[in-house]
Amino acid sequence: MFARCLTSAIKLVQRQQSSIFSGVRTLYSSTMMGIDNFAQVRELQIEQTQDTAERFRTKMGEFVDPSSTNLVFTEDLKLMVYIAANEKDDLMLLEKMMKKFHNQNKELRFGTFSFGPVVMRLYTLFNLPHEAFKLFKDPDLNGFFDQITSFVLLADLLFKNEMYEEVLEVYKIIQDKQIQNMRFPKNLTTVVFAALYKLNTPEAFEKCVGYIKEMDEAGHQLVRRAVCFAVKLAINQNKPELAKELLARIRGQNYITVKNLQILALANLGRADDALPLLRSEIDNDVPSRSRDQGGAFLQEVIDRLEEEVVKLDQKEVTIEFNRIKEILNQNALVQDKSLDSFLLAEINIIPSTPERSFFEGGFNTRNPRDGKYQDRGFAPRGRDSYDRRGSFDRRDGYDRRDGYDRRDGYDRRDGYDRRDGYDRRDNFDRRDNFDRRRRERPNGPGLRDLV
Repeated sequence: MFARCLTSAIKLVQRQQSSIFSGVRTLYSSTMMGIDNFAQVRELQIEQTQDTAERFRTKMGEFVDPSSTNLVFTEDLKLMVYIAANEKDDLMLLEKMMKKFHNQNKELRFGTFSFGPVVMRLYTLFNLPHEAFKLFKDPDLNGFFDQITSFVLLADLLFKNEMYEEVLEVYKIIQDKQIQNMRFPKNLTTVVFAALYKLNTPEAFEKCVGYIKEMDEAGHQLVRRAVCFAVKLAINQNKPELAKELLARIRGQNYITVKNLQILALANLGRADDALPLLRSEIDNDVPSRSRDQGGAFLQEVIDRLEEEVVKLDQKEVTIEFNRIKEILNQNALVQDKSLDSFLLAEINIIPSTPERSFFEGGFNTRNPRDGKYQDRGFAPRGRDSYDRRGSFDRRDGYDRRDGYDRRDGYDRRDGYDRRDGYDRRDNFDRRDNFDRRRRERPNGPGLRDLV
């Protein structure tokens, strides 16, 4: 009896430890991707089911046997996703349950609960990119992960683990499927361009140009971070003229990355004298820019590269002016030692608004029929003590207002999480610039057809 209790306690501790986020550094923050919130809910479910979890696993193991006629219901699979440990047996059982659930008689499934994002969050939590990619491509699960959120979660996980070619494969699949009639989801294209930037090969550059041409033809506009990845890739591939044209597409020219990329492109074009006004604008500005609070407007590696071109130019007036500006920049702490790469790959930590609701709540939406195929029936198969509809998983918005996620306690519609469009338009990620599928404007700046 004592040995049995000890074994159960050890397993519980292992599962609780596995629920802690492994520290995976992805392009998007764990909060933005809903990982933090998923981990909290998971810990709650593990605690609530510690006395019944082993019996549940045993029963589900019997249900997924090929000879069994028992069905795997929504609440069964949902519970398994939340209590699964980072162990071979649990992950195998979860996979079998997903396949049986997905291939059961479709007439038995109602509602719109999406398991794809929740499963991808679990695999991100455990940092299992190979396993997640295998599930994604499994023909027995075709359609299971057909949500934009699932694609972005997977691509971000693959990017973190330097599986850049697999990121491009994910992108190709979603282009072919056109989930929710979207060929170029903006969050996904940002990861794709980051992967191309990291590959940094002539083939990657050709793909980058090809993707931009396709987006131009479709009237899609790249977000600033994606353009910056393309610009730096062009510079790395000795195509500064293309980099300069791409920079013209960016509306805000005062970002640190944009300023430094402008200078870098001009330096690589042999136009060091044209870069001096960009440096001078910062010291001539009476009102300090935000870049001064971020450690400086310019990067040392960019200043050094420009200085090389100034020396090559060998014009006395340009050299004198450059040295004067450089001295003033250093005196006013407007040059920092951080790399340009660190700015380009800085974690994106703002909450976007997406057509299928947010990454923060993805998987719990029962109101949008385009975002999935499954029903959230309230987690109440065996009584209301652990999985009551009125508990942690209310059907109305994924998290019961009365159980830890009350809009009066930090998630008020007026404070950045407006349910009408996922997130408040007044927040950092405005729908009009990032997720409005109605916009079909051609991007600013010249096209690429005549440049490549």
